[in-house]
Amino acid sequence: MNFNETYKKQMDNFCDENITASANDILLKAKSAEAPSESRIIEFKPKKKAKKFTAFIAAAVACSMVASVTALAATGVLGQWINQIFGDKVTSEIVDKGYLYEINQSKEDENFRIDLIAVTGDSSTPKLLFDVYLNGEDMVKATDKILLHAYILPEEIMKNEIDDYAPSMGIGVKDENAEGLYHVLMDGPMAWLTGGDEVMVKVSNVILNPTTEGTGIEDAGDVSDYIGKECDEWIAADLQYSFTPAATNFHPISDIIYDEGISFNHNGISYNLTRGEYGVYASMLSFEYDYLGTEFAKGETEYEKLEAKLHENWRSFIKDVTLIVDGTEYKVNAKETEMGYTYCNPETKHCNAVPYFPAFEYENTQNIVLKYKDTSYTLKDGDNIPGEEIAVPDTLMPEIVVPGESTVPEEIITE
Repeated sequence: MNFNETYKKQMDNFCDENITASANDILLKAKSAEAPSESRIIEFKPKKKAKKFTAFIAAAVACSMVASVTALAATGVLGQWINQIFGDKVTSEIVDKGYLYEINQSKEDENFRIDLIAVTGDSSTPKLLFDVYLNGEDMVKATDKILLHAYILPEEIMKNEIDDYAPSMGIGVKDENAEGLYHVLMDGPMAWLTGGDEVMVKVSNVILNPTTEGTGIEDAGDVSDYIGKECDEWIAADLQYSFTPAATNFHPISDIIYDEGISFNHNGISYNLTRGEYGVYASMLSFEYDYLGTEFAKGETEYEKLEAKLHENWRSFIKDVTLIVDGTEYKVNAKETEMGYTYCNPETKHCNAVPYFPAFEYENTQNIVLKYKDTSYTLKDGDNIPGEEIAVPDTLMPEIVVPGESTVPEEIITE
């Protein structure tokens, strides 16, 4: 089973199951602190830039190497460190707000020592932070960047159904101050990480100096470039970790259920909006549809015979869908549109799709409209009920935001 097939099967399973001071001092303080209201949690305020930041972070990194993987988090500068190493201002702000679960488990084999430091992120985009140490002087000198593969699953699925799932991937950034050390910030599956249950992580491969086959990209960049591609210099690993994060360890999102008949017809299939998860990294919409008895299916009932056409129909639909937020028009991620899978249960013939749009601050937004061609619905507009169909004049769409440009509200970016 190739990567694309396992990816589709993994998402099928996900949709079937889910769319319906010292580190100890910090942890104790977090547990004893009164939880802020959701409105306060979502409000991000700019902070002043730290002076002599690079030297301060270098010292913190050096201390963490001497003491333990816990030391860096205990310094209280982990958020700034994430911004410095990965250029990830959003995650940096989340960590500074206290949304972090420290794991600090270290595993080693003949090739690597890999420390799983912590998980953070929001409830729809959890992230794992790893430190990877290469064992062997020759390997260290020859490696500028790495790509980490890790399966992230409940124990029962990890032991019995791992072949049905695809690994998560994270690019490792070389530490400028410590030879042989690479830092990885990896997106993980929200289905398993944010539900409050025990989860297992199995690091399965480390790819040295990754390239993307056939793309001409010599230096590893966006992880999505690797989907469906082959990489060279694979080194197998079998390093396993287990931990139990709480849902409160992740920044909350605005999770809205839509049950007011928000439906768009495209080539004989009705795509029905059922949910919106508005986080600080992205806005995820959930669509459902059935193809049995539709004009599109033309009497065909076998999913395998329609699968490719269903994917193509979804791609042609979602690329023309726009999310209009206070007059700004958001388009779906272009690479996601190109992949464009929908996820169908071959037995029930019921299908799901979860497109991602750029992030915005939902609670401070006055007007949200979902539009496809001449059909538009208000998702948020004062006292209007979600699902009420409205007319959207062109004057409401002066600006287009394309993913890859500025997809994060200014309120959650610190300078």
